[in-house]
Amino acid sequence: MMKMKIKRIKSVLFFLICITLVKGQEVESEKVSIIINPRKKTEAAKPRIQIISPSLSAEGIYRTSDPRVELIGRIENVGEAASVIVKNEKTETDKTGIFKVVVWLEPGINEIPVIAFDNKNNRLDKRIRLEYETPEIAFINRINEESVYYGLIIAVNNYQDQNLESLDRPVNDAEKLYDILVSKYTFDPGNVKFLRNAVRQDIINALDELTRKVTQKDNLLIFYAGHGVWNDKSNVGYWLPSDARLDSRDKWFPNSTLVDYLSEIRSKHTLLIADACFGGSIFKSRNAMLDRRETVQELYNLTSRKAMTSGTLTKVPDRSAFTKYLIEKLSENNESAFTSEKLFSSFQTAVENNSDTKPRYGVIVDADDQGGEFVFIKK
Repeated sequence: MMKMKIKRIKSVLFFLICITLVKGQEVESEKVSIIINPRKKTEAAKPRIQIISPSLSAEGIYRTSDPRVELIGRIENVGEAASVIVKNEKTETDKTGIFKVVVWLEPGINEIPVIAFDNKNNRLDKRIRLEYETPEIAFINRINEESVYYGLIIAVNNYQDQNLESLDRPVNDAEKLYDILVSKYTFDPGNVKFLRNAVRQDIINALDELTRKVTQKDNLLIFYAGHGVWNDKSNVGYWLPSDARLDSRDKWFPNSTLVDYLSEIRSKHTLLIADACFGGSIFKSRNAMLDRRETVQELYNLTSRKAMTSGTLTKVPDRSAFTKYLIEKLSENNESAFTSEKLFSSFQTAVENNSDTKPRYGVIVDADDQGGEFVFIKK
């Protein structure tokens, strides 16, 4: 009996030894298959830097209009007290691993390094992105997101009527203006129509299209260079398209018709620039300029219908000082955003000192101007 017990004990011990040797392996016999899995060791949680505030976007960035940001974070799984360096500023964590530090931002995206050390001098690194938008940048971004800048450029060199003198400069000047608007400012080429030597119906068609396309959030610039006429009897000014005849007003384009279109086109801002004889007639009953104290943002928020012209009721020459200095100032400008009134004031004196014309800037009458200003946005 004793021998039987000893034999059984030996068998159990042998079985246990076999189990030890084949941990994690599949043990098979003819009658049964046994899988023995060892207990996995619990892996220690990896240390990490968690940013609690500010809350980062899905793209891993925080955007703010405040240059001062309080950064709050936690150092996790590093044992006892840790020290943290944020943008070369050293701070300590509390008992729970929390740290707080104030960060001052530069305009644009700021890459902020966060470096943590535990009491064993183990190091953790993390970089976070904070984007600071100045009020001006935030304003520009808002306009770019919600508005479209449309342009209509009309230039007439050649006249079908031999009694109307053809001009040398308008198309060339208009091409320079077009190039500056689409390359330096937020005018997409697809949204700027250029009419060279346009006939009256071309102008009508283009304005009809703008009436359908332009929304209350959009901005519109119209430029015209070519002959213009002032009728003393009717007190009406006209543009002369390429098919106009001097002895008939059938193909003339009245300023009153233009004003009707500008009232119908429901833009946020419309700016008319006319380098033409008698262009000033469209606002002859209003003051040319006021001393404005509002910010660019405040002026943009109010609807506007403004015009600048190369002359009032006097003839302007073919070689235009007005367009020359207009293009020059637009090309030289380094401001991110500026008003049409500021643009005009920057070259008005140069035009007056270098020509016989008196350029003018003001409100287009009866076109729903509410005191705002057209704003040029630089790319």
